[in-house]
Amino acid sequence: GRASAADGSFAAAPISPRAAGGEPVEAAAGPPALASKVIEVAVAELRPDIEPLGASLRVLSATDDGEVVLFYSGPAALRPGIDVALRGSKLARIKKVTFHDAA
Repeated sequence: GRASAADGSFAAAPISPRAAGGEPVEAAAGPPALASKVIEVAVAELRPDIEPLGASLRVLSATDDGEVVLFYSGPAALRPGIDVALRGSKLARIKKVTFHDAA
């Protein structure tokens, strides 16, 4: 029969994220709000490396098709590395990065 919690012999099924309809959720394939949150995490991973160099980033917008607009303050020489790091992120499928500078 079925194992019970009383005898300690039951096993929990692995938990995976599911959408409202029961379909598995992929972080980078979700709605724009989810895509934006995943991109926020990718940007947050870069901050410890760029902030000591005088740079700061903030996500202004992100689309579900991989376009990201960032508010950027810092040395222009860091932009290519930030672009490559974000487009190479394993967390999000980023195809295009646009920088808006602090005025």
